[in-house]
Amino acid sequence: MLPTVMSADMTASDIYNMLRDQAQLNTLMETINSGLAGAPEQISIIIGTNRVYHVRLGSSSFGLTLSGGRVTAISRGEPANPTHIIYASITTVLNIANAADPVSEAINAVLQGQIVITTAPQCSADSACDDDEVCSGGQCVDAYTIAVVPMGYAANEYQEFYDKAKPEMDLTVAHIPMNTDKLRIHYVNPSVCPNNQCTDVCRDCQNTAAECARRAGLQGVADKVVGVSKGDVAVYINGQPMLLCGCAGGIPAYTSVSRSRLYVEQGVYCYMTVVHELGHQLGLYHVDAVGDEGGACQGPNAADCQDSNKASDIMGYAWPQDHFGPAATSYLRTSVLSGYQ
Repeated sequence: MLPTVMSADMTASDIYNMLRDQAQLNTLMETINSGLAGAPEQISIIIGTNRVYHVRLGSSSFGLTLSGGRVTAISRGEPANPTHIIYASITTVLNIANAADPVSEAINAVLQGQIVITTAPQCSADSACDDDEVCSGGQCVDAYTIAVVPMGYAANEYQEFYDKAKPEMDLTVAHIPMNTDKLRIHYVNPSVCPNNQCTDVCRDCQNTAAECARRAGLQGVADKVVGVSKGDVAVYINGQPMLLCGCAGGIPAYTSVSRSRLYVEQGVYCYMTVVHELGHQLGLYHVDAVGDEGGACQGPNAADCQDSNKASDIMGYAWPQDHFGPAATSYLRTSVLSGYQ
């Protein structure tokens, strides 16, 4: 027999009044716990044991907290941090209240889709999630995370840095073989590491980039760190600087540092450098598109040196570069980026 708050002669008006009265909601909590005590295991599978529900009945709602399989709190209105949502019509609730066996009626209502239980949205934007997650379908999910760090920018030059770095990462998004909805990119403000200086792009600049990511709180969060330099980048050979477009810290590597293609100085146009160096970070080697690419034709993408389209391979030096070769694409999709397809 149901307590008065859920009597068999309830009307829609009674339900709306109950949802506005905390004392009646407290009695409802007792009613639900009484029903759960004798409910079959199937009901705990359906509703869980530790959840915060936002229960929506028609145009009204209340919050319900389950802990250890019992209702421990119930309150008017939407709860602050619901984990799940229950949707039901007033008619469905009345049918349950008027049934000879309300628990069985409630289970049937769930199985027949008259009561719908869904996971509550956790987010509407990536910023609502952890730094290594993205917001997808209202939920925070694991993401492949790249920290883009400024190299040589003053503390007040965020916009200039972003305007140079964003197009490079747009090229990356356009070409990297993964589900880019699972890609999280952080642009670190130069105020975190202003005017960070280094001398050798393939050596100490890599450490400088990693240190900037650490200062930004992204060490252990970012899968890769990409440095975008404001000025020239050089490698020292026999004590003499040789200008480069960029360099990765190894193959594979945590870091890389590159010039933006939007800086055109001394006749050097660094097109696709960031995504090329990211390819190295991910484990790819050079393709002999022009014949003077050092260390070409080895590693997981060695077969791309035999590809008929290698002249435009991102891992070569020819221009334009517009794709990763088939061997590189297969490797990235099935290996380092396999969890993000």
